[in-house]
Amino acid sequence: MPAGKPVDESEESVLSHIRQRYGQILDMRQIAEFYKYPTVEAARKARQRGKLPVAVHRFPGKRGYFARAEDVAESIGNMVDVQCGPV
Repeated sequence: MPAGKPVDESEESVLSHIRQRYGQILDMRQIAEFYKYPTVEAARKARQRGKLPVAVHRFPGKRGYFARAEDVAESIGNMVDVQCGPV
């Protein structure tokens, strides 16, 4: 976590879960699974359109995009509340 940023206990719990399941770095397959995209290709298209809910990065000499576990956990805290009408 960045220094000076207050840490929410629920965010720490989410981060702990993400690290246990995926490790420190998530690849696109794991990102698609975590965010419930129907396919990896759907997650890739979301990235291309700038709609992926987490920043992704590249490593020199490695193919694909990767997200930090901390960024994924933080994105959960940034979710927008949606008010639903009667069902």
